[in-house]
Amino acid sequence: MRGLFLVLFSAAMTVAGCGGGAFEVVPAGGSVQFNGAPVPSGSITLVPLAAAGAAATGKDVGKPAKAELKADGTFELSTYGQFDGAVPGRHKVIYEGPEGEEAGEEEEAAEGETETADPNARKARKTAKPKTALQVKEGTEVEVKSGSENRFVIELVEGPAMEEEPVE
Repeated sequence: MRGLFLVLFSAAMTVAGCGGGAFEVVPAGGSVQFNGAPVPSGSITLVPLAAAGAAATGKDVGKPAKAELKADGTFELSTYGQFDGAVPGRHKVIYEGPEGEEAGEEEEAAEGETETADPNARKARKTAKPKTALQVKEGTEVEVKSGSENRFVIELVEGPAMEEEPVE
């Protein structure tokens, strides 16, 4: 009898969605471009935005979806499982460049310079570019719709690089 109770209790918890809270997701993806060319690295995150009524009630609007960019600039979003898509609704778009890639790195001024050149002289010949980074244009949003193809083209723009905050 006790075994039957445990089986029924487990089944009831599964049906009731114990620990669930998952929102509906629909397939979504697309491509990321800068000046019409594919961006081959980095990641895209879609953050669900609250509708006017939901914001006032503090209602949860869903989990963000994330995707790594492929070499051809395309992406497929994942929320709960690999490539399952995004929660339907309006989303803020965030682009993160690849880790370890410095935007606006110094540029060599002399062509054909050898590695055996004096390091101090070599540094003097480098010119520093202002630090810039690729980012999504401020205010960019997309709408993920149920029953729709949900293919987005995200266009990046240059903007000031964000300074890293020192770790204490």
